[in-house]
This record gives sequence, C-alpha cells and structure tokens, in this order.
Amino acid sequence: MAGTRQDWRLGLQRLAFSQAGYVTAAQARNLGYSYQAQKYQVDSGNWLRVDRGLFRLPDWPPAPEDQWVRWTLWSNGRGVVSHDSAALVHDLGELDPRRVHLSVPVEFRAVDPAVVTHPTELLTKDVLDHGAWRVTTPLRTLLDLARRHHAGAGHRRRRSRPRTGADDRPTDPHPFRRGRRPGRAPDRAGARVSGQALVANDRVEIFLNAWMKDQAAICHFQRAPIRASNSSQVNPMDGSA
Repeated sequence: MAGTRQDWRLGLQRLAFSQAGYVTAAQARNLGYSYQAQKYQVDSGNWLRVDRGLFRLPDWPPAPEDQWVRWTLWSNGRGVVSHDSAALVHDLGELDPRRVHLSVPVEFRAVDPAVVTHPTELLTKDVLDHGAWRVTTPLRTLLDLARRHHAGAGHRRRRSRPRTGADDRPTDPHPFRRGRRPGRAPDRAGARVSGQALVANDRVEIFLNAWMKDQAAICHFQRAPIRASNSSQVNPMDGSA
C-alpha cells in the first residue's frame, strides 16, 4: 500500500511540475486519489485549493504564465490563449488585462466571469504550443484583433446614426443621456482601460498595415521575373513577338 501511495505522489508531482504546479481533481483521481484523499491532502496542507476542482502544490514560485496554465486547465485543455491575452503574451498591447481571452471550439459551453471565450476553429499553423498552454501566433492574434476592431467600429457607426421621426427631424438616439445622473461618479478606471485599448488598437492597425504592405511587396517581387521573361520575347526592332 505504501508503494502505491508513493507512486501516486511521484506521478502527481511529475504532472504538477509540467503544469506550473497545478493539478485538477479529475487528473488527481486518474492518478489514484479519491475525492476523500484529495480533501485529506488539502486539509493536511499538502495541496492548496485554488478553485473548485483545481489544486496547486504549496510554495510554488509565481510565474507570468500561471494564469494561462490555470485557465487552460479550466477549459480541460480545449482553450487557446488568444485576442487580448495573446496580444499581452506577444507584447502587442494590453487591451483587456482584467480577463483572460480564450479561443474555444464552437460546442464549448463552460463560462466564468474571469474568462472571455471566442468560439472558433483554429488551424495548427495558427497555434504555438508551450506545453501546458497554447497561444495563437502573432499573425493570427493581429488578424483576430483587427476583425473585432473593424466589427466594433461598424457597430458603433450604426448605433450613432440619428433616428428620424414622422416629421423627418433627427431625434436624439439617447434622449436620457444628456446629463450625468446626480450622485454618480465617473468611471475613471474604465476610462483608463478604454484609453489603453485605443492605444493598443492603434498598434494593431500599424502592425497589420505593415504586414499587408510586406505581403504586397513579396507578391510584386514574385511576379516581376514572370513579366520580365514575357517582355524579353518581344523584338524591339519590329515590335513583334
């Protein structure tokens, strides 16, 4: 029995070392730890309960990728760090640092207030594998952010169009927002986050425009020899091929 428990402990340690110290309840049960044994490990201080069904080895040193590993385990390994979170990983900007953004399969249904899920199907070439967590490539991240930025801009333009009444006079689309409601302080924190998002969106636009120009230059260069070879067949003396 002692040997079996030692095997459980070694197996759990190996798994936790590969997952930034985290272990899920399902993983522990597959290693041999019953739910009663898991509770005993927590009560004894051998494990720390991070969330429902998620544990971590005590005194594990913090690292920048901790949050990516944690929420990847929450998604049962199906989520890929993307959009705002991927921009943070690739140092492209800090749009929404308060929540983790994950691209998940279309049939994914789990929800959490700390996570924003983006149902989509990713290709293998769009994903970088970091072992315990995955993230979209810089190019895929830029494309995802650009699509959302342009979609949001179109939505804002539609909402900003004034409605017309029966007498064709423009009416205020938000008649009850002329003045601030008494006793309500402005959301300065939200304004700061919005400002950061605008700066990050500008950086995304710059990166994406530069990439598109590079692609156009590459295509032009690749087509140039073909045009040169065709023109070399023309006789400059009589203008005939």
